[in-house]
Amino acid sequence: MALANSIHKQYLGTSAAIGSLRQAFDVLQRKGLISQSTKGPFWHNLDEAIHHIGEAHFPACWLDIGGVEKLEDLKSKSPAELCELAGKLVRNYASREALNKLEDLGPDARDGVFYQWTMFNMDVLPYLQLREAIKSGEIGRIEDFLPLLLFRFSGGGFPKYTIEILELLQGLHREWPEVV
Repeated sequence: MALANSIHKQYLGTSAAIGSLRQAFDVLQRKGLISQSTKGPFWHNLDEAIHHIGEAHFPACWLDIGGVEKLEDLKSKSPAELCELAGKLVRNYASREALNKLEDLGPDARDGVFYQWTMFNMDVLPYLQLREAIKSGEIGRIEDFLPLLLFRFSGGGFPKYTIEILELLQGLHREWPEVV
């Protein structure tokens, strides 16, 4: 929940801002997602909206990176080619490397919307992976996300969650016996 709220806080923007979550909420006709809430269906609706936005972004990235007109055209690629394309997709559309390349262009030459959505993709991929790990009960994968959550909460202004993650990491790696 806290990770979804952090993404919401960072990317909400305005209705006029192309590439903001608020604009996506308007296009998807999602009501009640502008103000964060701990009561009611806010988190469920936000989680669903984040999934839908991700479901729209990544197929578009696959079309571009694969050089195809339709997703079905990717079936003609070998598994090795698809694996290579997946790595290229992450590097070009959802990584710090992609953001660095865009930053090197300078603010005048940089496509602001592409920059914003590359950053969103970079943040939403771990969110989607963490949700899947939680659903399937993969404790090792969940534990692998703790350092990322620590930095996300620390940088996003969530001090209580930052302290909780720090205490959990301290316990797991320094204090608690291995059986715990």
